[in-house]
Amino acid sequence: MLTLAEKIKLAKNPLTEPSFLRALERNEKNLKVQILVAKHPNSDFELLDKLSRHNDYSVKAVVAANPNVGNETQARLGGSSEVIVLLNVATNPKTPAFVLEKLIKHKNDVVRDAAKKNLRNNKYIIK
Repeated sequence: MLTLAEKIKLAKNPLTEPSFLRALERNEKNLKVQILVAKHPNSDFELLDKLSRHNDYSVKAVVAANPNVGNETQARLGGSSEVIVLLNVATNPKTPAFVLEKLIKHKNDVVRDAAKKNLRNNKYIIK
């Protein structure tokens, strides 16, 4: 059985395989570990979708910033009430145009401006 320190080290390691990341998410409820798994470059869209349903907004915010997040997950996170989550959705280069177009109309000017900038400058978005 791994200690919390070992789990954190594993979650920080860029070479950790997706199967280990899924096991960490499933078996370790420590918030720091959950955030590190959400941030990990090897977390796939299915794991990120699961983490996006976490009760803590900080986990959702990290998921929204991960380039591996799926379009459906990003669309759901784009309806969040947490500004930091919305800002990460708005600035993620992989956020689909239909989500950014929704955020352009958001009441928060920082979210709105970030979505406009991403939509204007994003090489991944088909215009």
